[in-house]
Amino acid sequence: MSKKIGLAVTTYTHNYGSFLQSFAMSEVLKKLGYEPEVISTGGVQHLISAARRKYFMSRIFNVNELKSYSTVFKGMAMKMVNKEFAENLRVRGAAYDTFRDEHFAFSPVKDSWAEVGEMCKGYHAVLVGSDQLWRPANIEGNYYTLNFVPDEVNKIAYATSFGIPFLPKAQAKKAQQFLPRLNHIAVREEKGAEIIKNLTGLDVQVVCDPTLLFTKEEWDKNVGERMMKEDYILCYYLGDNENYLKFAKRLKEYWGVKVVGLVHINGYNKNVQAYMDETPFDVNPFQFINLIKHARCVLTDSFHCSVFSILFEKEFFAFKRFKDSDTMSTNNRLLTLFKIAGIEGRVVDGTEEINDSLFTKIDHNKVRENLALKRTESMEYLIKALENQGAKSLMGGVKI
Repeated sequence: MSKKIGLAVTTYTHNYGSFLQSFAMSEVLKKLGYEPEVISTGGVQHLISAARRKYFMSRIFNVNELKSYSTVFKGMAMKMVNKEFAENLRVRGAAYDTFRDEHFAFSPVKDSWAEVGEMCKGYHAVLVGSDQLWRPANIEGNYYTLNFVPDEVNKIAYATSFGIPFLPKAQAKKAQQFLPRLNHIAVREEKGAEIIKNLTGLDVQVVCDPTLLFTKEEWDKNVGERMMKEDYILCYYLGDNENYLKFAKRLKEYWGVKVVGLVHINGYNKNVQAYMDETPFDVNPFQFINLIKHARCVLTDSFHCSVFSILFEKEFFAFKRFKDSDTMSTNNRLLTLFKIAGIEGRVVDGTEEINDSLFTKIDHNKVRENLALKRTESMEYLIKALENQGAKSLMGGVKI
């Protein structure tokens, strides 16, 4: 029997969290004795992109949705007019590409969905996850839905996320069709489990993100020597809320240390560099973890930056990128993460004054215990899903 696992994961979008969760998923499968390879989309990418563009055009008058992608659209425009910005992104992109070439195996490129599906018959299983792969635009893209995978092939969702509180009507209807085709489903957020329950009647498990399947010690083997000698605060903001930048400035003044920013990650933020003392671009995914590990404090609105801040037991503060009431809010992933870890008092809005009372003590021993328990539960789900144990029923839920 084939030990190959086809992975529907993100390796073409330059995002540290996406690369590291894909890397973690691949490495976990290797540890379990499988041979993971990312299913190449090169031959069908034009179809995926066209479907996504059509979706965005259909939502052009949705203010909340456009706002959620505003920095991305600004970044696309800025690359065409700002040579320095474009060069900085090229340098960062090269670091990503080298990492991808070194750490991922890819399937052959196929020129049609039918050919991709035929190739999948040679896999032991096809797995999708994690990250926000079931956002509406991705559902339209029809890659992370695994609709191309034949019925007889074991299809697994591991920690896959919708990213948002609920799906628009058209994408909800499509989810009702593709979700029951999956043999095993586990999501990353409680809200995702709620969405699936409401759409299909399925009760699904909430598991930890693939990056949390590794301990701090296991990640530490990859991060290398300390990159920056001086003390620093690390800022990693994907949104463009200036209150968060002002918080970093107040913390800098409070401690008298410099601020290092990984900037323009999710597009372009015109304000961010004015608040930074240093903005390195030649940073690969392992170096991203290095900068978190050695920071005096981490400030972020990113899920995965929060994950590694927790794993490396850092002083850190997390900011909500959206209002909880926003239809495109991704806040639930942070709230689920902190609930799993057992962490409180680390979500701020950026208006707080800096004083000693702000730095509530984290019981890292308890956090390690909580993460170890969730890690064990999540691995049990994954192992059983790979062995195709258990039966799924729309009425009875997923049994493992």
